[in-house]
Amino acid sequence: MSCFTSDSLRIVLFVSYKIFCLFKHFYQVVYNFNTHSRNIIGSASEALLEAEINKLKPFISHKDEMIIILKHENAILKLLVKIQR
Repeated sequence: MSCFTSDSLRIVLFVSYKIFCLFKHFYQVVYNFNTHSRNIIGSASEALLEAEINKLKPFISHKDEMIIILKHENAILKLLVKIQR
């Protein structure tokens, strides 16, 4: 006699499928949240970078290079910027 009947096998497969769907949905939600967060951080960092460059332009020559460190939440972006006037 088999350990699984066809009905019990269907139930096991159905439950396994539902668990898989639940984890897939959870992963998609987390992935979308992380992508959205990265986009927000990127946009804020670009705006901060532009503001910093505009503040420093009068004090540096066009050939100078500078490193700007932007801190946004847990992200620290180090950018090497060549100023072109």
